[in-house]
Amino acid sequence: MINEKRAVLRAKSDPEAFGEIYDHYYSKIFRFILYRTGRRDVAEDLTAETFFQALKNLWRFRYTRNPFSSWLYKIAVTQVAMFYRQQKRYCETTFEECPDLLNATIKEDPTIYLQESIDRNEEYKKMHASMDALTEDEKNVIALRYFEDLSVKEVSQVLRMKENTVKSHTRRALAKLREKFEENSGQKKEFEKNHYYGRSGKIITEPRA
Repeated sequence: MINEKRAVLRAKSDPEAFGEIYDHYYSKIFRFILYRTGRRDVAEDLTAETFFQALKNLWRFRYTRNPFSSWLYKIAVTQVAMFYRQQKRYCETTFEECPDLLNATIKEDPTIYLQESIDRNEEYKKMHASMDALTEDEKNVIALRYFEDLSVKEVSQVLRMKENTVKSHTRRALAKLREKFEENSGQKKEFEKNHYYGRSGKIITEPRA
């Protein structure tokens, strides 16, 4: 994002300027939440709440060594965790209740295409079902690493984990996914033939830096 720091600083005193931030990050945050929940309606609600919380607490944000996107992902991770803890539709915030977000317009809705792609992707469905075997930390690590293509360092910033911890979670998660997939498919060759692919198209195998 060009002049992100300037946009964030401007939005602190002018809520309408938040629209630029919203436009730039909406698809990324929505995609992460959709991969974590597998439901478009829930992802829409949690994404709306993520940006509402970001706008409301923007005054708290301070630029350090972590990028603004890490702060947004932290809020999104919290929203997903709260949703699963309560096992109900957590977000009640609507665009009507947060008029500042109405000023942000997306020329094209990428979320519809993403949901349709996921619905057609049998491998994703198998993987999402297999992710039930993972802990919340492991699910977040896999989603951020392989579907958002964040580096180990970026994931550690978002989840406030040491980089070695991120790598450990990744290894354990991949081992569990392999075992679960083989258990569901009934044959090891099926896993080797149908590796899981991240958003970039790279095969999910071992942790990368």
